[in-house]
Amino acid sequence: MIFIKKKHGIKDVAREAGVSAQTVSNYFHRRNVVSPNTQLNIQKAIKKLNYTPNIFARGLRGTKTRTVGVAIPEIANPFYSDILDGLEKVATRRGYTLVVSCNSYNKNKLQRDLDILSNHVDGIVVCTFTVDDEKISHYLAKGIPIVAIDIKVENSL
Repeated sequence: MIFIKKKHGIKDVAREAGVSAQTVSNYFHRRNVVSPNTQLNIQKAIKKLNYTPNIFARGLRGTKTRTVGVAIPEIANPFYSDILDGLEKVATRRGYTLVVSCNSYNKNKLQRDLDILSNHVDGIVVCTFTVDDEKISHYLAKGIPIVAIDIKVENSL
């Protein structure tokens, strides 16, 4: 029988540290409002539980995830790998993380990947062949900035 260990959440850290979940949240987002002694207790709980914050959970609450989705057709192509390298350098300097999707020139996979990314990132960079104008409009209407590189937008004006 295989047992899968449950990933600990913020409530587990709070229980272990003897504080509220809000205090743990403050520790991550507004550390200056948490006393040094409480910070130490939270740090010990984090270490004991091997806790890592779930960046995508932030997106579910409407908070910025500090992630950017990147959709490319292939990583091995030097053109796209150079773009990815440049994006990674800029993202890192600005405190962002990239989530990369490789669609192998499959339009259906691209659309599915963009739908998934759009729920968990602060912006999307699309480096690929074609994207339907309606899809781009849909993401923009959701407030998701999109940058299109080397792309032909179908049904564009």
